[in-house]
Amino acid sequence: MGMASKYAAQETFLSKRFFLFYFVVMINMLIYAIVWQQVIKKIPLTTAYANKLICIIWMALLGTVFFNEVINIKK
Repeated sequence: MGMASKYAAQETFLSKRFFLFYFVVMINMLIYAIVWQQVIKKIPLTTAYANKLICIIWMALLGTVFFNEVINIKK
């Protein structure tokens, strides 16, 4: 989701490619919502929230690989 939104931000506003990336973001949000509901059905909510940190770490690492972002203490 984060990558598609960054690609959308690089496109001209309201262009076809902007809408394509924006659509990908919306689909990802829909999938995330469905998966999250299934996760909290199967495991305790406290455990599920504790493991959400892994997503933040993966997004930071993918940002460095695909967008040459720098990971620092503030991030």
